[in-house]
Amino acid sequence: MWNDLQTATTEVLFPNIRRIRKEVRWQPPEADLVKLNFDASVNAVDGVCGLGVIARSESGECVGWHTKCITQHLEPTAAKSKAALMAIELYRDNNWQRIVLEGDSSVVIAAVGESN
Repeated sequence: MWNDLQTATTEVLFPNIRRIRKEVRWQPPEADLVKLNFDASVNAVDGVCGLGVIARSESGECVGWHTKCITQHLEPTAAKSKAALMAIELYRDNNWQRIVLEGDSSVVIAAVGESN
């Protein structure tokens, strides 16, 4: 129901914008890997950011997580960078041998890849 309401509202408010919905589903990592998914949200009005990381095994079981709320005016990419750093710290704290780092910011993922 919520999706129908959201779609109808979008069509009324923005009739000239065509939206393409792409269904994205989480995929488990390969055997012996831990997948770390990170994300962030920004409240620019209050200067508050929420950061989150979840670590899952090949079976999809949650093997670790961390969330944090910070009071700091950040752009979304900067907030996602902090969440990625939090994911790397979670990896180090747990001594996992092999990981996959996943987030929705291609800029952050590229920066992390360049640093390896």
